[in-house]
Amino acid sequence: MTQKVTEPIGSPDLPLIRLSLVKPIIEEVERRGVSIHDLLNDLSLSRDAISSSELFVPAPVMYLLLEGLAEAADDPYLTVAIGESLALSKWPLFTEAINNATSLGDFFNRFTMTTRRHATSVIWELKTDGVHAQFKSRRDFTPNMVPAQADAFYAGLIVNIFRHAIDIDWQPQQVRVTVCDLRAMPDRYHGMNLQQGDKSGPSIRFPMSWLLLPFRQRTPEAAPGDFFSPPRVLIHAIRESLKPYLHVSNLTVDKAAEVCGFKERVLRRKLHGVGTSLSREIASLREQEAIRLLLGTDKNIAAIGEAVGFSDHASFTRSFRRWIGMSPKEYRQKHRAGLGSGTL
Repeated sequence: MTQKVTEPIGSPDLPLIRLSLVKPIIEEVERRGVSIHDLLNDLSLSRDAISSSELFVPAPVMYLLLEGLAEAADDPYLTVAIGESLALSKWPLFTEAINNATSLGDFFNRFTMTTRRHATSVIWELKTDGVHAQFKSRRDFTPNMVPAQADAFYAGLIVNIFRHAIDIDWQPQQVRVTVCDLRAMPDRYHGMNLQQGDKSGPSIRFPMSWLLLPFRQRTPEAAPGDFFSPPRVLIHAIRESLKPYLHVSNLTVDKAAEVCGFKERVLRRKLHGVGTSLSREIASLREQEAIRLLLGTDKNIAAIGEAVGFSDHASFTRSFRRWIGMSPKEYRQKHRAGLGSGTL
């Protein structure tokens, strides 16, 4: 069933897909404690073959594998969720584009050029009409089955990609996603318009102006379930970028700007235009996180201080008192009756 190929991969008439591309989905299903031995055996595949970057399988085999994995996991939305949370820089199809793209449009173009090294079964196209852009997959053959999970996986990936665009004015009603089977997609997926298509390939249509948006090459990878929709305005995007770094005690303005993907003077100017600053945003986020931990966990005060970037208890208490008007211990006692005083 598998074929070892050196590039170019096979003849143009043979729809092949690099088998290792399915590895993140296999690993997630196994993480859930689901055995896939029988499924792989039925498709004449082995677990070791999944890790080989040199093996290619006919596209229908890949589609059957994806459908079988969703069935084994008893999760109709398996692949769309994994596509949305995938670490893009670690997935072979995206590595080059993630590392080098300067804009969203540049990313799509780089990805389109890369795909033929990994699959002869599909061609990706980026089309524009002056108002809208459409990123579409076109299969070179007609599958004899409905590749629902394959389409859903790419729909999740596109949403994942949008997360990397800086300053996106996210209006989900402006986005139309077309897949071959809507049953593999959650209802009103992130508020976007979902459309039933055919087996020719998934597509997504969005405002053409988004193609010009800067592309964040280095961004903290979101954990599964963390993402609801791309930030609506710049300030929200900045806050989301800073949250994973609140524990860093020496989170300087320069470092914070780098995390957000801007030069410090550029970001300072942008924030000044909306009446705030990086230092103010960092302090506000630390205050919010400290309150969340005080009210929602049993962590001691010192541990909470460390979690929001304070190396000693005294400095955390001083800052918290400046934010709220009382000490962390007093705040917890007042708002969480029955929790206990918490150890210091």
